[in-house]
Amino acid sequence: MTTHDAPVNSVPAPALRSFAERFRGRLIGPEDEGYDEARSIWNGAIDRRPGLLARCSDADDVVGAVRFARDHDLFDIPADYKLDVTVTPPPLEASIDGAAYYPAPPFQSGGVGRFYVTPTKGDPAASLTEALARHPLASVDPLDRPYSWIVFAYARTGRPEEARRLLREYEAVVPAGLRAADPVRWWAVGAVAETEHRDADALAAWHAGYEQTGVCGVCGLFEIAGTMERMGQPDSARMAYERLVTHPSVQSAVQYESFALAPSYKRLGELYEAKGDRKKAADYYGRFVDLYQHADPELQHAVREVRERLGRLAQEPGT
Repeated sequence: MTTHDAPVNSVPAPALRSFAERFRGRLIGPEDEGYDEARSIWNGAIDRRPGLLARCSDADDVVGAVRFARDHDLFDIPADYKLDVTVTPPPLEASIDGAAYYPAPPFQSGGVGRFYVTPTKGDPAASLTEALARHPLASVDPLDRPYSWIVFAYARTGRPEEARRLLREYEAVVPAGLRAADPVRWWAVGAVAETEHRDADALAAWHAGYEQTGVCGVCGLFEIAGTMERMGQPDSARMAYERLVTHPSVQSAVQYESFALAPSYKRLGELYEAKGDRKKAADYYGRFVDLYQHADPELQHAVREVRERLGRLAQEPGT
């Protein structure tokens, strides 16, 4: 979460200290090491110098940070908009390293604005790095090295330099014919393009992967939908999500739906709610709850959040 420059200076010091004591993530100010890196956003043409950045560690940090910011007028949300504070959905994590406010659609009564916050975690690539230290790629025949999956994993866990290095190595040591027979290479290429904010190139890679994994039927659609959202194409993203959830296959159930189905249901609910179609929003929210109601405890905050949205939709006319 970021705040504007001046308002932070107006917050009483005791209030700021109290917030810092309760906050379990990391608070970064202009005087702190790493501030310039932390404040950078994907659009290099925009230079913002927020007075404070809050890197949330969990859902409680998210709620506490937003409450603190609202109590002290540190960011503006239109008074006539509803607001949901929620953890950033996976398709948008690559473009929201911190927080972002998505306003409700203009000129639409009952619209819902969303304040997305991406919690910070430990080094998610640590286990992969440790495994490669024990079993270096150099000890494996080049043609047997799982480059594509490793590149994809490093790109998605915040290690873009390592991902780019291994992608170059993959292209140098594995013959083109063998690379062409590996559909997962498109996930490696797309993930690297995504870290470099080359959304058009990432989208082309996801489409190529989708076409090459024809037996799956839906593999690549989750990434296609997320990239389309970042490119400002919510209707196209919604179509991709809907194809994913309505065209299952045996392979997709084993390899893809385990991580893509639930967030796709949730995003469809959010997209339809933003569009004003409460019935379809409630339908997809309900599918998400049905799928995740017995999920692990760390996922239950999302179930509670969606149940609250269902309760609110049930009270609105036209649902």
